[in-house]
Parts: sequence; C-alpha cells; structure tokens
Amino acid sequence: MTGTVTDELTLRAVSAPAFSWIRGMLLVWPGGSGRVMDVDGQEVVLSEYAGGGDAPLHEVVIDFKDWATLGCLLRLVRGAWVDMTVHTTLASRGEEWLCSGDLAGAHHGTTEGEALVAALEAAWKEL
Repeated sequence: MTGTVTDELTLRAVSAPAFSWIRGMLLVWPGGSGRVMDVDGQEVVLSEYAGGGDAPLHEVVIDFKDWATLGCLLRLVRGAWVDMTVHTTLASRGEEWLCSGDLAGAHHGTTEGEALVAALEAAWKEL
C-alpha cells in the first residue's frame, strides 16, 4: 500500500466542510498512535489497546496508510457527494490514484488518501 502520514494532508482533510472524525480512524501524535473511539469537544478519545488517553485535535496526524482510515474517508466522500458509486483505483501505470463516481466526477492524487481528500474538498464546491 502506498502513502505516507503527512501533516499537510491531515490539515486539508480536517479543513474540508464534509470532514468529521469517525470511530476507527487511525491517528498518530507525538506520544504514539491510536484509533478514534469518540470525539468530545476538542478532544479525540483514543482506544485503550494503543495506549489510551486523549489527544488534542491540533496535535494528531491522520494515518493515510491505514486501510480502516481510508474506508472512513471513502464513507465521508460518498456521503458528501450523495454518490454510492464513489471508489478509488490505482491508475494503470501505478503512479496516480483516482477517486471517482457517477456524481462525484474524478479526483486525482499521488496516494489513495490524497485522491480521497481531493474528492472531499471538492464536494462542497460542486454541490
């Protein structure tokens, strides 16, 4: 699976109007990592198996390599576009990802996460 954890991509994702934290997303922050269990105000409550505790939202980075997290982003994109045909594919030469659907159009990225974030960002601009 391609992709890296990037602060810039996290910032783009959480800035999209259709973004929301979803239980199961994998986050990384200076003290370790954990999955989102709940969001309470400005705190992300992390699962016990990964060390537990709370992490301020401004300190976390989304792990765009994690399959469950990518699935959560796909759910957000489908909801934002109201398009259950949205899916991701790796371009034929393996150099680019495409996130597309009947209503959503086509959105590109160098990683699957970046393509999903591009589709999420575009959703409110188009609708």
